[in-house]
Amino acid sequence: MDPRGQYILEVITRSYQDLHVTFFGGPHAERKRAIIAPLYFKPQPEDFELTLFELQYPKKFVTIQHQHVLGTLMSLGIQRDQLGDIIVGEDIQFVLTKQLESYIISELTRIK
Repeated sequence: MDPRGQYILEVITRSYQDLHVTFFGGPHAERKRAIIAPLYFKPQPEDFELTLFELQYPKKFVTIQHQHVLGTLMSLGIQRDQLGDIIVGEDIQFVLTKQLESYIISELTRIK
């Protein structure tokens, strides 16, 4: 969920006294997953069913940018709402829903 969606969901859930919303997508994440739950339930990171992928690539020979990673993942049929933040630096890191983990492992063979 993008920051705008998070804000809208927070505003809506404020009107329900017995519910709260918790967001998680990793430390400092912009895109997060939400759980709406009763006040007594305190979601843990594993409740959000997210998985982190970290990919290494030959930086000396190729330049990979955020758009390349996003385009590759979307070309595999992954919808944007199933995908969290994408960070491209020394390595490539992205967060994805747990249910797509085995699909990515088997189908993601290259980026670009």
